[in-house]
Amino acid sequence: MKQQSDKLAAQFDNMDDAYLRERKQDMLQVVRRIHNNLIGQGNELEVADNLFDETVLIANDLSPADTVLFKEQRIAAFVTDAGGPTGHTAILGRSLDIPSVVGLHNARKLITEGETVIVDGINGVLIISPDESVLNEYRRRAREYRSHKRDLNKLKKTAAATADGVCIELVGNIESAEDVKPLHNLGADGIGLFRSEFLYLNRDTMPSEDEQYEVYSAIVKK
Repeated sequence: MKQQSDKLAAQFDNMDDAYLRERKQDMLQVVRRIHNNLIGQGNELEVADNLFDETVLIANDLSPADTVLFKEQRIAAFVTDAGGPTGHTAILGRSLDIPSVVGLHNARKLITEGETVIVDGINGVLIISPDESVLNEYRRRAREYRSHKRDLNKLKKTAAATADGVCIELVGNIESAEDVKPLHNLGADGIGLFRSEFLYLNRDTMPSEDEQYEVYSAIVKK
């Protein structure tokens, strides 16, 4: 298995397109899950029950299955040594509105537990042990960001159209039926992509046809 995964990884590394090169991490995550299943080791991320909103998770890598757990148990941000900005995990983090910086290679070695960090997901910057002036600057940026989001929220009922009157349909991506209501609240015209792979994550059995029907039906009804 390792020989084949190394061979595939090399093929990804040789791809000219940066987006396709980053798919290597998705492939390696699949290989890791298969390996863990073969040796009887679980794939579930162990998340402490006492995580709170100020917690920043530092990890070597996070799979999409790991990241989706943060939908139920919020964290302030996450940082990984592996991955890239167009990887599945980073995309999920953005959809969950969780700041993240990925692909830092040695963050786990540089950060100790309990240390204060700033995760600037907009600029892809991680600041370790910031002084008070830096903290104040990022508090100001956070207030500015929240204000900007409130301003954008005022436009959600405004028709999306170009200056010459061409209407543009705005749709959103979802992972579950629970994501439909936020789309309505944001004024979306519909669903662009339903990430149906999440029906298969964090469970031991395949979803039945009836179960999948119920999920799709619930989405349509919402």
